[in-house]
Amino acid sequence: MKLLNSTRVRAPNSDHVEVRQIYDSVGLKPITGGSDDDVLSTPTLQDGTDQRKMKKKSEENCGSIGVVSCRNGVNIGTLNVRTIREHYKRVELAKLFLDSNIAVLGVQEHRIVHDEEIRIEKQAKGVHLVTTSAWRNSRQAATGGVGFMLTQRAYKADTLSFKISQAENAADRCKNKESWALINDITGRKSKPCSLVEGGSAKGRLRNWKAHFVKLLGQPPSVPDQELEIPAIHPMQSISVEEFTRDELVEAKKTIKERKAYGNDNIAPEVLKRVDMDEIILDFCNRALTDGSIPDQWRQLNIVPVPKKGNLTKVDNYRGIALTSIVSKTLNRMILNRIRPAMEKILRINQNGF
Repeated sequence: MKLLNSTRVRAPNSDHVEVRQIYDSVGLKPITGGSDDDVLSTPTLQDGTDQRKMKKKSEENCGSIGVVSCRNGVNIGTLNVRTIREHYKRVELAKLFLDSNIAVLGVQEHRIVHDEEIRIEKQAKGVHLVTTSAWRNSRQAATGGVGFMLTQRAYKADTLSFKISQAENAADRCKNKESWALINDITGRKSKPCSLVEGGSAKGRLRNWKAHFVKLLGQPPSVPDQELEIPAIHPMQSISVEEFTRDELVEAKKTIKERKAYGNDNIAPEVLKRVDMDEIILDFCNRALTDGSIPDQWRQLNIVPVPKKGNLTKVDNYRGIALTSIVSKTLNRMILNRIRPAMEKILRINQNGF
């Protein structure tokens, strides 16, 4: 990194200022000189070399200039602008900034008050002004405020570094969705366009979906009419068949995960966990246990097709996820909690399933 001596120079007596129009940094208008005038001048290195003579050589050696990594020469300067609240002053500053061949300019005393924590304002030719808000003193006058003026290349490098750090932070917090969204934004990868499956019409596609999933789910089993006697291997176990209690329901609800898809009854897991409706749920579950009477919505599954590989216009390249009622899952959990203690005593250690 090559650091400038200073971009605050005195004009017109400085030897390294070429014959050109000099601008006042406060009013941003042509001036005739003076020992105390701050202007954005042609940048020089510490040895007094004109940076513009080295620009071509620097560009030949760099594919992209990184503000953070600084693998190649980067010109950085600072300037006390005293105020650039007016738009035309920011336009003039951007023009001087481009003429000076500086990549990053630290701006002091811009005196721009805004509500945003960080404001990014795009100027001409890809120049970006990034500022934090100034503040108001006891007399309500705007004062202070710092920021950076960046070339397009420097802004892209800085933004890329920031997005990469955000993606890493999201991954560390196990926020996979946020992390992948940032990765896709950085790489420019876009989601694939939605493609319609074959069928010719909405009804035709529904018929194809139904035929596909009926084939996947299989046909009802062929069961003989007569009842078969199956000899018992283990003695009768002591499993309660009494009505479920409120304590059993509370224990079963602990396993419910929020922010999950729900079934055809449209009862979300958040509702089941947070709304006081235990008596209603217990009534439905106990009627299912004692009478075998269950709501129709518990018998219905919402099948969501999930694409696999291959041609996505073919229904054969989709698998299905069945969304069932969360309440019915709660009933199954209460039944499992009654069965498990007795069954675990008689199951073989090498018995497993999936």
